[in-house]
Amino acid sequence: MADENSGLFKIKAELPEANALATGTTVKVTVVSDRAENVMTVPVDAIYYDGGVGNVYLYEDGTIHKVEVEVGLYDSELAEIKSGLTGDEMVVSTWSSQLYEGSTVNLREEESEPADSETGSSVPEGIPTQPDGTEKNGTDAAGASAES
Repeated sequence: MADENSGLFKIKAELPEANALATGTTVKVTVVSDRAENVMTVPVDAIYYDGGVGNVYLYEDGTIHKVEVEVGLYDSELAEIKSGLTGDEMVVSTWSSQLYEGSTVNLREEESEPADSETGSSVPEGIPTQPDGTEKNGTDAAGASAES
């Protein structure tokens, strides 16, 4: 049971290569409770929740579209997408205040380019998704910047 004051659990564990730890040492333990392999993933920062429903923004022909997705397992970096994407889309992975359904964007050539000179805003990155979570064509993704 969790400690009422801290919310932490007391556990006993045997660590084969932990000779330097003294008995009673406090450690942080991560437990993998479930695992998904060969699934489509996107960065967790690319998912926006509206009323508890997951959404991502997609780049298509210079325009941003908001698409509802079903999110599965996730960790601190990636989230499984169970439905809502086919794997051929370019998902915008960086938030911008100018990101909304129907906004017009330009893709940038390299990640090292500065922010949009007209608006001064940061440039969202588009990540092509594949069913196995790898980047499309094995290359770095191009970014997209919103126009005023």
